[in-house]
Amino acid sequence: MTAGTHIIDRGGTSTTVVEIPSEVFFTGMLVALAAGGVAVLTFLALTFVRTWRPATRERLVNRHALRANLVVPEELRPALEHQLAMRVRGGVLGGLVGLTSVLMLVRPWEFPPPSLGLATGPLSFGLAFLGTQVGAIVGGMLARRSMPSRAVVARVTPISLADLVAPAERRMAAVAACVAVALPALLLVVLSLPLADAPESLALSAAPLAFLGLAAGALYLTLPAIADRLARRRALLGDAAALAWSDALTAQSLRDLHWAIAYVGGVAGLSALMVIGTAVPDDSAVASTIWINVSAYASFVLLLVTVALVLVRSPERHVQRTLWPEFAIHPQ
Repeated sequence: MTAGTHIIDRGGTSTTVVEIPSEVFFTGMLVALAAGGVAVLTFLALTFVRTWRPATRERLVNRHALRANLVVPEELRPALEHQLAMRVRGGVLGGLVGLTSVLMLVRPWEFPPPSLGLATGPLSFGLAFLGTQVGAIVGGMLARRSMPSRAVVARVTPISLADLVAPAERRMAAVAACVAVALPALLLVVLSLPLADAPESLALSAAPLAFLGLAAGALYLTLPAIADRLARRRALLGDAAALAWSDALTAQSLRDLHWAIAYVGGVAGLSALMVIGTAVPDDSAVASTIWINVSAYASFVLLLVTVALVLVRSPERHVQRTLWPEFAIHPQ
């Protein structure tokens, strides 16, 4: 088997065909993937090692302080540096686990490689993204330790998910969870109809997309319980400033989960929407092509607009605005 590249000259009178043996083509693809993998691993290794550098740790604290709009007392800085460094390390290790899972899923060393249709992309993205987010959360949980201060401020009233995560992010995750569950379920129904005639390569996507959608929906339903569990355990022990930063770190972990649901659930649902357009009789191939293109571009634009609308409201400052206005760096 060979792969051909056709080059037509300006006169249009002759055609040059360059035949590339399939072994050479796929070997080149594997070399490119290996080079990309080495680059990613090098970047992750450097990121991991730099978390022990004082300058990097200081930048982590300063960046998070500006994003959360919270003052960092000097006595709190060492413990906060450790917390944030552990989050980065956990994210790197979680990302490695996620990338390993992606490799086991796509297995590029096999020919032909296994395919799940359009579900391959969402599943790969979901494994890598969720691995990074969960790793960061686990790293933060492992970093929790007592402050050297003897003064410990207790929380008088419990806090909920609404106190820690901004309404825009909660609505975003809710819509994504609904889309992730509803559209793959609709795809399964459409494919079961007598007139459905989707290509086999795309019909294979239905079950994996449905599984991914249900996983996103289940994670969304567990968010209140996760928030309650995280809020009960202080990330930093100490005075009121330590309690404020403890809430901010807890909120960051919950925000990570909200964005994971939004990205993974949204991609799974919108991929199912594209496949639905192919489940039509053969004589509707043109309409199917139009549907796929329109839904793909519309979904991409919708994703960008949603992210912009959420980020413009500075959701990372929700904890400071609602719980700790007295510790604001810049009064609002």
